[in-house]
Amino acid sequence: MASFKEKIGYGLGDMSTSMFWKIFSFYLPIFYSDVFGLPLSAAAMLMLVTRIWDAVSDPMMGVIADRTDTKRGKYRPWLLWMALPFAIAGCLLFTTPGFGDTGKLVWAYVTYILMMTVYTAVNVPYSSMLAVITDDSDEKTVFSSYRMFFAYTGSFIALFAWEPLCRFFERGDAGVAAERAGWQGAMFALAALCVVLFLSCYRLTRERVTEAKAPSSVLADFRSLLRNRPWWILTAAALCINLFNTVRGGTVAYYFKYYIGEGASINLGSFSFLFFAGLFLAVGEVCNMIGVACAVPVSKRLGKRMTMIVCSVALAVFSIMFFYIPNHGRGFLVMLELQIVISVLTGIISPLIWSMYADVADYASAKDGTASTGLIFSSGSMAQKFGGALAGWGLIMLLDVFGLVPNAASQTSTALYGLQLAMSWIPAAVALLMAFVVFCYPLGRKKVSSAVSVAALIVFAICAAPAAQAEDAIKFANFGRYAGANAELAAQPVPQGRVVLMGNSITDFWPKRAPHLFESHPEIVGRGIAGQTSWQFLLRFRSDVVDLHPEIVVINYGTNDIAQNSGVYDEDATFGNVRSMVDIARANGIRVVLASCLPAEGFSWRPEVTDAMAKICSLNKRVRAYAEAEGIPYADYFGALVNAEGTAMDAEYADERPAVHPNAAGYAVMERILLDAIARVKAM
Repeated sequence: MASFKEKIGYGLGDMSTSMFWKIFSFYLPIFYSDVFGLPLSAAAMLMLVTRIWDAVSDPMMGVIADRTDTKRGKYRPWLLWMALPFAIAGCLLFTTPGFGDTGKLVWAYVTYILMMTVYTAVNVPYSSMLAVITDDSDEKTVFSSYRMFFAYTGSFIALFAWEPLCRFFERGDAGVAAERAGWQGAMFALAALCVVLFLSCYRLTRERVTEAKAPSSVLADFRSLLRNRPWWILTAAALCINLFNTVRGGTVAYYFKYYIGEGASINLGSFSFLFFAGLFLAVGEVCNMIGVACAVPVSKRLGKRMTMIVCSVALAVFSIMFFYIPNHGRGFLVMLELQIVISVLTGIISPLIWSMYADVADYASAKDGTASTGLIFSSGSMAQKFGGALAGWGLIMLLDVFGLVPNAASQTSTALYGLQLAMSWIPAAVALLMAFVVFCYPLGRKKVSSAVSVAALIVFAICAAPAAQAEDAIKFANFGRYAGANAELAAQPVPQGRVVLMGNSITDFWPKRAPHLFESHPEIVGRGIAGQTSWQFLLRFRSDVVDLHPEIVVINYGTNDIAQNSGVYDEDATFGNVRSMVDIARANGIRVVLASCLPAEGFSWRPEVTDAMAKICSLNKRVRAYAEAEGIPYADYFGALVNAEGTAMDAEYADERPAVHPNAAGYAVMERILLDAIARVKAM
């Protein structure tokens, strides 16, 4: 277990890099256009080219870091070596030379490329340290949370102090020359602090975990990386979150200068305060820290993956709301309130990205035996920088297309409209894309086993339903599948003894392959959806079960969980989902029948799952013991349908191979078992 001092020390490293990064992201565009004096089109191309080089250099640095071998460690020494070059490069970046237009442009390219190269040389090894400080997944999230907390602390200090520092170093003078001196002086002050923070991080941290020997071939590292599906998905998610942050953050300085204007204030009764870009951004950083503090408890309850999905959809909703806020009076306060909420949500997401990269590194090591931690973590930095490159270039080009004129006394309505879009609809679209990407992420544990978790998931599912229906391929919870049928039932008197069958394709296909059950027992209603897993049952349990007011619900679980339809199978998570459905049913006065997972030797759509029967038997045993302990009738489909060898569904009851779905004869057997279980419930 790492010490508190070491966690603090690790956080100081990102406190330093974040100071620079936030200034680059939020103030560098307006520095180049309004202070340095580049045309918008030239500034946009500069942002794109230099950031692309920066992103491309990250994997190179990852390879170098993985092959560094010193008595001080593999990654840690880079903090010591790069501290001073980092500070010098930052100061040069915000220096405006007395050259002509061509000379200034060359200076801008050289200093920006230098800065980003040095940034890569310190940030990639620093990020990679997370994998060698501890080998515990939950402790990695704790370290990552400390990292993000101090990162946002540094960002808050830098953003809140930046404009006052610039004015201080202007020393009361006016004009462009004074303004340039102010920006340079402010960066000198931050650079000095960053050197101290890097050295402190180096001194307070240690590398403990010994990785597998790095392969002799760099190509082997890259081949392993390109075969790593979780890496692809997580990198796309990291790209999205940085697109979101950079578009919004880079717009703020322009937004306040040209849309809100100078001298705006927020009035709270007799108290009022100035509403300016630095305050807006600094409040965001404080709320980012609050979000970071929430990341560990929330992700432990929902899982890392689900937490990111929930936060992404919420970010889209709140970003869209920003578009409709009036630019005066009470509207300023609402802007600040939305900034608070959005920043808390991004604060929750940020440490999870890096913790998930550590999990991806562990996955690569277990799968391929590679020690490519630096390369994997460099991809996170690469995604961050690609996001920054695309966002910085796209933002400036957008403003140019909409006709914004740097330093103009007034802007056209079209230019102001472009600023509004950059603060609302554009980042909202990016957030929705991130939700879809993370939905496809296969790693992580699903820890959704309480009624509180279920409620949170249901709220999310309701918010996300339109997007899920529009993209049928992901079959999220498919709330619309039974919407019409449920409405028809709601309009009718509830029959005595209504029974709802909740399940997957086995339940879904029952009325088509063996309609006798439903024809002879109209009180029985099927609510199966092919392909769904137990956590998706949870999402629609209220609409498809509770709201129908049944007397009994029959839950058939597990087949698609074991087939890994929505990620790596976790028996604890599936069992927890079953228990949660039981809890919800009982809380609403609904009695329960638990129906076993059917035998299946394998899955035609998941040939890589080779131990299906072992997992099915283990899950059934666990649920059966739970049912007996809770006095819940158990419908043992498995025992009746399995072959004599116990290796698959009996050929008499299935027409497919590998057998997953029963035929009419199999459903006839299941009907007898089901009706007996229902009778036992009613007799209780």
